[in-house]
Amino acid sequence: MADLTNLPIFKSFDQIEKGLGEAKNLILKSPTGSGKSLGLPILLFQKKLVSGQILVVQPRRIAARSLATKAAQLINSEIGDRIGYQVRFENKASDKSKVIYLTDGILFRKILSDRFLSRVEIVIFDEFHERSLQMDTSLALLKKLQETKRPNIRIILTSATIETNKLKNYLSSSKIIELFIKNYPVQKLYRPLQNNESLWSRVCIEIKKIKTEIDGDILIFVSGFYEISKIIKQIHAQSWSKTFSVYPLHGDMSLGEQERVIKKSEKRKIIVSTNIAETSLTIEGVRIVIDTGFAKRSSFDPIRRINVLLPQKISKSSADQRCGRAGRTSSGYCIRLWSENDHHSRSEMEIPSVLKLELSEIYLSLCAVDEIPQSIPWLEFPSESSFLKTKEFLVEADLIDKNNKITTKGLEVSKFPLSPSLGLGLIEAKRYGCLPAFSLILAYIDDRSPIIDKEFKEDIIVSQDSETFLENEASLNNSDLKLLLLIWVFAKRSSFSFKSCSNAGVHSNRCKIADQLAIRYCKLADTNVTDFSFLKTKKLPLVLLKIFSHQLAYSLSRGKKTFQSLNGSTFHLSKRSRVKDSNWVLPLKITEKIIKGQVSLEMEFATEINEEDVISLFEKTILHKNEVFLNPETRKVVRRKFLQLGEIKFRFEESDDISDEEFCLAYVDELKSGRLSLKNWDSKVESFLNRINYTNENYPEYEIQNFDDDFRESLFFEICKGTRSWKEIKNRNVLNILHSMYLDQEIELLDKIAPIEIRLRANERSYRIFYKGSDAIVRVKIQDLYNLKSHPKIPFTDQLIMLEILAPNDRCVQVTKNLNEFWDGSYIQIKKELSGRYPKHEWR
Repeated sequence: MADLTNLPIFKSFDQIEKGLGEAKNLILKSPTGSGKSLGLPILLFQKKLVSGQILVVQPRRIAARSLATKAAQLINSEIGDRIGYQVRFENKASDKSKVIYLTDGILFRKILSDRFLSRVEIVIFDEFHERSLQMDTSLALLKKLQETKRPNIRIILTSATIETNKLKNYLSSSKIIELFIKNYPVQKLYRPLQNNESLWSRVCIEIKKIKTEIDGDILIFVSGFYEISKIIKQIHAQSWSKTFSVYPLHGDMSLGEQERVIKKSEKRKIIVSTNIAETSLTIEGVRIVIDTGFAKRSSFDPIRRINVLLPQKISKSSADQRCGRAGRTSSGYCIRLWSENDHHSRSEMEIPSVLKLELSEIYLSLCAVDEIPQSIPWLEFPSESSFLKTKEFLVEADLIDKNNKITTKGLEVSKFPLSPSLGLGLIEAKRYGCLPAFSLILAYIDDRSPIIDKEFKEDIIVSQDSETFLENEASLNNSDLKLLLLIWVFAKRSSFSFKSCSNAGVHSNRCKIADQLAIRYCKLADTNVTDFSFLKTKKLPLVLLKIFSHQLAYSLSRGKKTFQSLNGSTFHLSKRSRVKDSNWVLPLKITEKIIKGQVSLEMEFATEINEEDVISLFEKTILHKNEVFLNPETRKVVRRKFLQLGEIKFRFEESDDISDEEFCLAYVDELKSGRLSLKNWDSKVESFLNRINYTNENYPEYEIQNFDDDFRESLFFEICKGTRSWKEIKNRNVLNILHSMYLDQEIELLDKIAPIEIRLRANERSYRIFYKGSDAIVRVKIQDLYNLKSHPKIPFTDQLIMLEILAPNDRCVQVTKNLNEFWDGSYIQIKKELSGRYPKHEWR
């Protein structure tokens, strides 16, 4: 028997054995480091508790390959013999393999191709808390299979953080087993980034602080390869870095590279990793964890209408998983680069993908095997609206009918491990004769860019010789995609040599993966291409336009490189783009960038699109518009004809054939918008309007015409009527025109209710009345109020006037509607303060 005695799961295996004897299914909650990923399948196999195959489902390729390799070593077996693995592009399993580690995507495809899983006895969903879309769908299909045609197949769900009772209620005949292992205490420190502080600078500061306080290796969690490279570069720039071996850890690494990172080392290690080190992979010697708090999670991209991996805040449970890595063998530290308040606001668990992702790929795949997506027993049932939108899209694309029956076209698209919209693109590319080129482009945008920033040497990549691989067409001359294809040509010619590609600033492995994906797509499209010796690109932009039409953009400013999208959003062209002076551009990727503190949408992998192709493709949706337009710079009114697609307006034609009414309405629109102002819209006009507003607020029963938006528009129309120049409009007497729009009776009534001025005492000077809202206001000096017997009112309505009482310097010292209270109250103190400053004025 393999030496598994040091694994905690070995010491508790009798519980597992007993549980499987009592129930068909098992729910195993066990901390990270207990050996469930490695020990559980081996013990099941070696103790002969299972006669059929054991499938161990892993969320990540790196974990599946690494665990299978270790398991094979433990039982002294060659990989692919009794222990095997199956991930994308690699199948290291055989008919003899009893334990097969595989990714969730491979399991889903396996269930679709072998509906009975006839050789399989147990499926172990390891790290089930990750709840990928493929995991949940596969579990639902297995549950249905177990309850109908394969009652002897068994399911085991394992995780350190798992909702055991919920799963027990879901899985019939299931047993919960919870294992406990000794974990050492880990001190948590919250160190949020300061304003304008970079992530990589803060990581180096924290390492420098703690490296002498505690020994052991350091594990740093980041969201992706870009952060890994930036942090490693920053660490190497520090004087203290020589005492460490610094390693990256991510999913693109080979098994040999992974082993070098994971195995013990005499020199202290700093490992900068994505969330692949969060679970499954055991890294011995780690006592310090620095957690940035982010990971790439599956999300739906509404612009591209596909599911993508985007950096997101991790949940509390994921943070605890990462923290636990520092307490495996002794006490440790976990430094979280976010605040404690931020931590409390985070979700407890990750939201299951089935509740947040677009379902079209899964939906179509289920229909392809005559499964009704709404009828399989989901652990978390997708929302009705999500199902409805997905079905509408698939029916509209003629991939299924209204009864969920897959069409011939749908069967062809379902073969591709891609969203149906991209699968449709492969079919279109095959029809137009550019399938290899389109497949390569898809493979590149599916993964990260092959270009290493600042190290990229375009002159090495682009040569006349390499361009002979591309069709002699101008279709990609103004495109970022041509460079991608030339990078592939360069890498392919060097057999994806790490040295050759690195010298040119290119990721060899990403080019190799793109090559493998492209070949696979071509095979699935019944085009057996193993070596792309010549890439046809003439029709490639047209195919891209058909598939990514919703991302089409039209030039707003060539100088600023801004474009308008169909929905009116503003896109910025990447500074690295090779696209120059194009009206129409199609980006294959839209990313959010922070530019001068504001979120900006930046276009990547862009290509120029011919306007005739746009008009041809959107012939039925393009609108032919005719409008009268006022040029605000020339003040000239012209007739403008143009085409409109979504929010994009193009192909303008202008003429001077304008009627008097059209001229008038054009200026009315500009006045309404506030872009133009009238010379004689002065204080007298505003005073009149304030009087109208005051009257209607206090005395609506008199029904004087209110100055609302409709009346304002009518006023502008009267001002512009009968004119043919802006000069004439600008100089019109606004007050006279405004008066003319009211009846004589209304003006007479207005003069009574809201007079322009008032005498406070007979035969003395008049005071101007200002109107604000429902108040009539008079500004008057204190001395002018002496001998006034009562508070002033508007005679017609007896409305009390609001007095703004002024000091000798015309500054307001009191506002009141009760003069007697003023004399008896605040006036005493005001007089005391002001009489000394202004002794020449009368003070009573």
